[in-house]
Amino acid sequence: LQRCRGHDASANPVRRYQLIQFDVLLDEEKRAVDEADKEVRFKTALQDETMTEMRNAYFDMQNELRNERNETARTMRRMEEAHRSIMTQITKMNASY
Repeated sequence: LQRCRGHDASANPVRRYQLIQFDVLLDEEKRAVDEADKEVRFKTALQDETMTEMRNAYFDMQNELRNERNETARTMRRMEEAHRSIMTQITKMNASY
């Protein structure tokens, strides 16, 4: 009723009842909007957190793959060196016969 100052709602009981009902509806609508806003903020925060976690997991996976690739390259170099060494020894053994 405070929203309707300037009108003499008490003069007409039907009008007064309608204004009270209207105020109740407005209050309910405001609560519903507030709840929806809270839910949107919560979901947005949850999405932001999820995206951050996914981004971090992606970067961790990239680093892990990079490390594995580097380790594979080191292993291949060691194998090539071992192969060369063995081939050199075989060549020397064949030359000595």
